[in-house]
Amino acid sequence: MIHLANLYEFWVPDKSAYHAVNIEGTRNVMEEALAAGVSKVVHISSQVIYGKPEDDPFTEESTPAPRYSLYAEKVPRRPGGLGAPHKRYPGQASIETQTGAGKMSKALIARFSQTGTTDRVAERIAAGLRSAGWEVDLWEIAQDGTPDLAGYELLGIGTPTYFFRPPFVTTDFVRSLPDLSRLASFVFVLYGTLPGDCGNWLREELRAKGARDLGYLSATGADRWVGYVKRGYLFSPDGPTEAELTAAEGFGRTLAERHGAQALDVEPFDGPTPFMYRLERFLVNRSQAKLVYSKTFRADGNCNACGQCIALCPVNNITARADGRPKWHSDCLLCATCELGCPHDAVHAAFDWPIFAPFMSYNIRHALQRATPYVRVEHSRGKTRRV
Repeated sequence: MIHLANLYEFWVPDKSAYHAVNIEGTRNVMEEALAAGVSKVVHISSQVIYGKPEDDPFTEESTPAPRYSLYAEKVPRRPGGLGAPHKRYPGQASIETQTGAGKMSKALIARFSQTGTTDRVAERIAAGLRSAGWEVDLWEIAQDGTPDLAGYELLGIGTPTYFFRPPFVTTDFVRSLPDLSRLASFVFVLYGTLPGDCGNWLREELRAKGARDLGYLSATGADRWVGYVKRGYLFSPDGPTEAELTAAEGFGRTLAERHGAQALDVEPFDGPTPFMYRLERFLVNRSQAKLVYSKTFRADGNCNACGQCIALCPVNNITARADGRPKWHSDCLLCATCELGCPHDAVHAAFDWPIFAPFMSYNIRHALQRATPYVRVEHSRGKTRRV
C-alpha cells in the first residue's frame, strides 16, 4: 500500500483539520492496512516535513521539523531516507507512534488535586495528547515526591488556585524540579473566582528552569473556601463545566501540534492581580502560615476525635494526640478543609476572626460584580447544601 494523502495548505481557518487529515487519516490507513493483512505500507510526505530548514539546499539528511508530534524530531531514519513512523509488532493491540528509540513521545502531567476537579482536567488533557499518539503518565504532587523526568519530552503542571497563587505544595514541587532545558512544558490552573498570579508564577518558574513553554489553560472549579461557603456563597459551583473539559481535551491535541512546531503562538499571561488580592496574598504568605495561622487551628468541645479532619488534610499536617483529638503542625496549606469538613463543626481557625470579615465581604462583592457563577448555600456539620 502507498499512502500519499495529506492536507497540504499553509493556512486553513480550522487548524483541527490538519490533525484530522494528517494524523487521524494516517492512523486510519494504518489500521485498515493491518486489518487487511497488508505487509508493507509506504508513507510518502512532501518537503514540508523539514519545516524551514537551515540547510540550503536541504536533503533527506537534513533535520526534520514537522508540524505534528507524530513525526516530531525523532522520526526514525533508514539508509537512503526517512523510515515509516508507524510499525506493528507481534502482540501489540494497536498502532503506536514510534520514535528513533522505538518509543512513543512521552508526557508527564503532575497535578495537585484536592477535590478531584484538577484530576478531571488532567485526564482530559491526557486524552487529547493520547489521541495525537502520545504516551501520558499522571503524577500526584502531594503524595508522589519528585519524579524522574528521564524519557519524558513534555511536562505539565496542574493545580487549584489558593489565595490567588499556587498552593505551597505546588510551589515546593516546582522549585524542587531539576534543570528543564531539554523539556517542553505547559500549565493549567483551576480557580473559583479569580486565578490571580497562579498560572503566571508557574509559567515563569518553568521558563526560568529552561523549559519551552507550550501553553496555558485555565478552568473554573467549585470554590469551597470556608470564608465564602460559611457566608452562603459557592462560586463556580459546576466547574469545570463540560465545555471546559472539552476545551481541555482540545488543548491536549494543541500541545501535541505545538511540540513539533518551531514558531509558537501560545496563550498570553493573565493580567495583573488587583491590589486588594495582592494584599490578601501577602497576609497569608508562607512565613505567616507557618508561624502564625497554623497555630490558630483548634478543636472545641464538640470534637469527638472522629479523625475526619486528619483524613481530609491533603498534606498530612494533622495528627492524632494520645486522646485521639487532632493536633495541627506547621506545614498547613491554609485550605481550611479540616474546618469545612468537620461533621461536628468543632474546628476553628483565624479565618473566623472578625479581622478577616472585611476581606471576605470585599471578595464576595467583587466576584458578584464580575458575574462569577454562584449558588447560595447553607453549611452545617461538614455538609454544604444548595438553597
